[in-house]
Amino acid sequence: MIGVDPGATRKLASAALGVATPDAVVAKLGHGADLDHAEAAALFAALGRSERAAPRTRLVEAGGRSCGGLALLDGFACRYRQTQAGRRQITALLLPGDLHDPQAGLANGADHGVMTLSYCTIASVPAETLERLKADHPRIRQALTWAMLAEVSTAREWIVSLATRSAAQRLAHLLCEVSARLRAAGHAVEAGRRLPLCREDLVDTLGVSPVLLNRIVAELAAAGLIACHDRALTILDHPRLQAFVAFDPAYLHLRCIG
Repeated sequence: MIGVDPGATRKLASAALGVATPDAVVAKLGHGADLDHAEAAALFAALGRSERAAPRTRLVEAGGRSCGGLALLDGFACRYRQTQAGRRQITALLLPGDLHDPQAGLANGADHGVMTLSYCTIASVPAETLERLKADHPRIRQALTWAMLAEVSTAREWIVSLATRSAAQRLAHLLCEVSARLRAAGHAVEAGRRLPLCREDLVDTLGVSPVLLNRIVAELAAAGLIACHDRALTILDHPRLQAFVAFDPAYLHLRCIG
């Protein structure tokens, strides 16, 4: 779950309870362990209260201490670091079904911030509830450990991308990853689906300038791989996009998702 400091929770739109359910969380954790009906029911009970958050809501402040956790039921969010000069670098994307153990906010506080990139539905979980889930349900504990290891593996792949792939390949690889992770959480990603990643977010994720981003978006669009309308990207041809960057989802440690 996404570690959250007490003050940040007040920024959630508490008046508008989310309509999304924890299905995405259960679907994603099912890649790490075979969860039975009772375990799925326990997750649903723990994640039953959800709230809506607007885009650019700061859920975690760098240096803040965690009093519990959050789970992303729908929408896109990110982890990020910000320099003293104000430059932001997105270090991870958080997609439906993603979790982060609140223990990440212990010690000297969180070393990064968490912010929504789109409208999101978020479920909060007290730390003691999460610990009870782990103690009472060993397969849930196994699945949460898998999720943490998959996140670390994904971070390594991002480093490889920054060091070895061209800017166009980094964008293509990121879009393939997002597509695979959405499918893993039970979200169909058919050709033509718009992804709520604006150009500002892509600049801060890929480590490119706005001018270079415009160039590589135009390059992939000219090849018929993606389209860009209303500041959102659309994947037009998944197989060719994957072939362009030789995408191998093994680092995500997912069971077969088709």
